[in-house]
Amino acid sequence: MGTVVRIGDTVRRQTGPWTPAVHALLAHVAPRLEHVPRVLGFDDAGREVLSYQPGRVVDVDTEMLTVRQLMSIVDWTRALHHAVADFHHPGPWRYFPIPGATLIGHNDIAPYNVCFDGDALAGVFDWDMAGPTTPLSELAFIAWNCVPLWRDIGPETAARRLTLIAETYGGYDGRQVLHAVPPRIRLMLDGIPIAAAAGDQGMAHLMTLGEPERSNASLADLVDRIPAIDQALGHIGSTQARRTASDTMHRMQVTVRRATAIDAPALARLRWRWETEGSEALRIDRTSFVEYFAAWVVDHLHTHLPFVVEVDGRLSGMAFLNLTNRVPTPSKLDRRTGDVQSVYVVPELRNSGVGAALIGAVLAEARQRELRRVTVHSSDLALPFYRRAGFGDPDNWLQWTPA
Repeated sequence: MGTVVRIGDTVRRQTGPWTPAVHALLAHVAPRLEHVPRVLGFDDAGREVLSYQPGRVVDVDTEMLTVRQLMSIVDWTRALHHAVADFHHPGPWRYFPIPGATLIGHNDIAPYNVCFDGDALAGVFDWDMAGPTTPLSELAFIAWNCVPLWRDIGPETAARRLTLIAETYGGYDGRQVLHAVPPRIRLMLDGIPIAAAAGDQGMAHLMTLGEPERSNASLADLVDRIPAIDQALGHIGSTQARRTASDTMHRMQVTVRRATAIDAPALARLRWRWETEGSEALRIDRTSFVEYFAAWVVDHLHTHLPFVVEVDGRLSGMAFLNLTNRVPTPSKLDRRTGDVQSVYVVPELRNSGVGAALIGAVLAEARQRELRRVTVHSSDLALPFYRRAGFGDPDNWLQWTPA
């Protein structure tokens, strides 16, 4: 957004207060993610210099992304979210604040910011809008631009492509993505005149092109079409565009293993991310917590066995198996039980089979150690998950809580 000039194999563009944060993000993801521009420095005019990414940009006014192109964008988005799981930066960021942000994302993934080699993604550019977001917000923006939902392509086609986005990413369904679109787009459109008034020349330029009025009209049209798309989503069966959790697992490289002391800081960061998903204020800062939790993991490696799940090489979940020694009896001297604790999978991989693989490894360890029983204290939401794993409701299990 703003003046962009290509010179040879480089791209030159104006900078802003957000540029240091964006450059830090690009430096972080460069060794972890394909199709990302490299920051080469600044030219004599003070413009940032980025590597040029060759490929074909699809004109969505006259074409529609192919199914494989759409899948390649969503695959890349999932990989981006894995790559930034341990990235944090205070900003400033250019994009408008997104409520409940859990990670740093691109925030502007659309056909005009990507290029292809045939159906394969070849480059993702224009990172100026990067900043705090959520996986669902990122998918909602992709749906708006790549289904696309900003124009009427028919409810059945829209439903199939929404489901394709959700199932390719994993952890969401088409309806969740669909209903996340209006608030995501309203947030953007409400922010354009505010940013322009604050001096953002790129946003001011958008207003000269008819924004936000033009997109507001498209959004109002979408809101009228949502009931029909919703109905079409309800008619989509498992044999149509949807891919099951096992399909998603097949496309990902998933490894579950016992964690070691080396993993302790990463486990601490996952525990912090989990806690901050729903908490507004914490009594400890992130640095202090990570240091404390990592030391705790190392000190309890023999009583609280840590497990991690890696997806495509990124740490994406954890669980602990707490071992408890019970009083010996004449019939069995070594009596031990287990308690499953702190089971967590990053939001973008929930309902993809990753959690089942993680708990399966924990229970395999319990069988190998011949534990008498394994318990878990579950939230109401997770009860079906644990029941599918084989946990039941004992008739004689009682709990005492101090008054």
